[in-house]
Order: sequence, then structure tokens, then C-alpha cells
Amino acid sequence: MNTLMEDRGVFSRSNGKINLLDVTNLNEMMLHIESCLNDYYIPKVENFLTFSSSLIEDVAKNPDFYSYPIPLIVFVMKKNSIKFKELQTPMNKKLFKNSLFDKSLLESQF
Repeated sequence: MNTLMEDRGVFSRSNGKINLLDVTNLNEMMLHIESCLNDYYIPKVENFLTFSSSLIEDVAKNPDFYSYPIPLIVFVMKKNSIKFKELQTPMNKKLFKNSLFDKSLLESQF
């Protein structure tokens, strides 16, 4: 996942860490970190903590960040009373960690 989706500039990301290659301008660096937190991390964490329907899209875009993406999606669907046919998010192969279980779980939502 690219957490620094905006200008890569002097900042890069590796293994979940923000690498600051040039710290000559401390204010610029702090503003950049604040922007990353406010624009990317905090909304993702809030979606997860509240199990909002936006979490489904987050999981679908980054299934490798979740141990059980399909069960999580199904839970969020149930919590938010979303029917499978109402989903706008495409389900790709990366979402299926345990094919038989995940497919049967999704089929139960039809």
C-alpha cells in the first residue's frame, strides 16, 4: 500500500515506516507527516473501528493488509444491512484467502 500517494519527493515508505531521507526542512517534514496521518491513516483506522461501509472498499483495495478479508466484508455488510447485490466494490481473487470458506460465506449473502 502506498501511504504517501501524493508527491513522493524526499519522503518514501518501506515496510510500514516513513523514511525521511532529507530532514533539512523540519516544518515541511512535520506538515507532510500530519497530512499523511490526516488524509490516509486516520480515515482508514476510523473506518475499521466503526465498521463503516467504507471499510469494504478499503479491504477490497488492500486485501493483503487483512488476515480475513471476506469474513470482514461480510461482517460489515451485515452490520450495515448491505445486500451483496448492492455492493459497488468488485470482488477480486486476492480477497479469497480460504476459497471454499470464503465463497460459501459470500454465497450465504445472496
